[in-house]
Amino acid sequence: MSIFLLAWVMLLGPQQLEREFEQQRQELRQVRDQLQLQQQQLERLTALLEEAQQPPAAVCTAAIGQLTGSTRTRVGPGENVTVPLNLFSTVSQPLEACLPSEIRVTASCLDRGGNLICSGVVPDVAIQRRLTEIINLEVRPWNLREFIRWSNEPQTVSPARSLACLPPNGLTQTTTLELDRVGSLQIYSTLLPSGGGLSTTQFQIDLVR
Repeated sequence: MSIFLLAWVMLLGPQQLEREFEQQRQELRQVRDQLQLQQQQLERLTALLEEAQQPPAAVCTAAIGQLTGSTRTRVGPGENVTVPLNLFSTVSQPLEACLPSEIRVTASCLDRGGNLICSGVVPDVAIQRRLTEIINLEVRPWNLREFIRWSNEPQTVSPARSLACLPPNGLTQTTTLELDRVGSLQIYSTLLPSGGGLSTTQFQIDLVR
């Protein structure tokens, strides 16, 4: 210990020396806290800069429409009566962001006055794996147990899917008596790319009893 430091210690006395040490400790803690705060601010700024340099997320566009010119048809009764839906579907690039895409079908059963009786959704009716594709569906408007299937695929791969048709309150099952009043079906085919976006086309089936 140097002569000057020893003299300083002897001059101050124990209590004064302790106060001096405590003040220095507080100053060191303040410096430490400031350094930690600056480090946190630097980390946040670095994260913001890295986020700003990230490429923008891909935005997928989609389009789906019917190959046939008519968007409406009439069919007579019968559980095995089939109505084909031939759709042309396309999505944008990039492939890894926009494919595969889901074809989802929504059906609304209306009475002869156009009032809603029940409606339901069948998800994943078909899967699009190319940028452009022709999707062939088969609808059985009189048979909700085997309502729709993807006819591009074999029956063993893509069996018929049922439609759970619920009334507007969405709480109870639609009765057979209510289904007997159905005069038409509104079919909505919706294309949903993996990376967002959608497109919908509509088809109407009138039931002749």
